[in-house]
Amino acid sequence: MGYNDKTEQLYGELASLKDSMMENLDESLQRNGKIELTMQRSESLVSTSRTYKNNSKKVKTTMRNRRYKMAAILAGVICVSISFSSFTAEAGYRRPNGTRLTFC
Repeated sequence: MGYNDKTEQLYGELASLKDSMMENLDESLQRNGKIELTMQRSESLVSTSRTYKNNSKKVKTTMRNRRYKMAAILAGVICVSISFSSFTAEAGYRRPNGTRLTFC
């Protein structure tokens, strides 16, 4: 083997190494693009989840307030009906012929 053969062999190995490194670099750039895409998607998911969380809190508060309003209305109706029934029981109810109807 001569000097030129070794040189050519080294040049061949360097070219092979260069090609291999270029392929690795291309793959790395492709992965980097995929990583960036994955990061964008994850940021979008985080934003969507925060929006969902805020909206669900608003819905929860609204539903709780509705329950409180319904309970207050129901309590008011019960109080009015108890007051009305006790008033009619104490005062007595007059029939159309003028006689009183008492509950006790």
